[in-house]
Amino acid sequence: ETRTRMSRFKSQKSNGTLDCTDTIATDGIDIHELTVPLSETKEMTWDCWDYAGQEIYYSTHQFFLSPRSVYLICYNLLDRDFSKIDYWLNSIHTRARGSPMFLVGTHVDDREVTQEYIEEFTSAMDKAIKLKRFKNVYGIPSIRGVHAVGSRKRLGIKELMDAITQEVQRSKYVGKLYPQTWIKLEGTLAVIRQQKTKPVIKFDEFKRIASGCQIEEDSVLDVARFLHQSGVLCYFENGSKELRDIIILDPQFLTRVMSAVITIRHRYGQDQNTAGVLSTTDLPHVWANFPADMRTSLMQLLEQFEIAFS
Repeated sequence: ETRTRMSRFKSQKSNGTLDCTDTIATDGIDIHELTVPLSETKEMTWDCWDYAGQEIYYSTHQFFLSPRSVYLICYNLLDRDFSKIDYWLNSIHTRARGSPMFLVGTHVDDREVTQEYIEEFTSAMDKAIKLKRFKNVYGIPSIRGVHAVGSRKRLGIKELMDAITQEVQRSKYVGKLYPQTWIKLEGTLAVIRQQKTKPVIKFDEFKRIASGCQIEEDSVLDVARFLHQSGVLCYFENGSKELRDIIILDPQFLTRVMSAVITIRHRYGQDQNTAGVLSTTDLPHVWANFPADMRTSLMQLLEQFEIAFS
């Protein structure tokens, strides 16, 4: 499996096709599973992560950028404003260095987007890639191609899917063997996650669950790191002691926690005199729908990624 950024694409596992919609904006991150047939006897399953394009979410996306991924940087050709491409290239290359990326222009089936404009833009992007104009202090982002698609008439969708499939098949992570006990643990955690009763568990409980799957204690950190990089869970091993003591089983739970802070829906964001200032007395209101015993860890997570400062 690989984690693939699919903007505005909804997956239908039953037939391996994409139900493309472009009228609903993503709130945080949406995660869908997509099964792609490779032959009559083989198929590949992708976890597709749709990152919200609104600028307010940019600071939280860094939680989920993993090297075990293929990224699509999507931009609306109708806007003709491509200033954010550099931002995303740099962000992904910094957090997930070496990950393959595709530049994808959307809305090519709109009457305002002419074929001449599509060809000019694609040519300009190809030239920029060849001249290494996207190079930054961390090196050159791994841009694998430029595509133009239209979801309504499915223009360019097959070509894009074929390109992604070929790239994924070349990945060093595909076909790599992992202990059966690790896969068993992943399945066990999926059952717990689906019950929606424990989005977060203590690391000691994670170790007990791993032990029940016949995983030795000295391998627990390795499997936690593997599952984090695969997008199955969130574990911040370089965080504070409190952060290292929790495992977030549901990545979308974390996006909801972050969204509760960064979206202006609370009185602390309405007052011009205190805009952007969050008092600890506001936390019960902001995170009313989340476990109270997690607030300290969540604040430390915000501070670690420089979303908040105390």
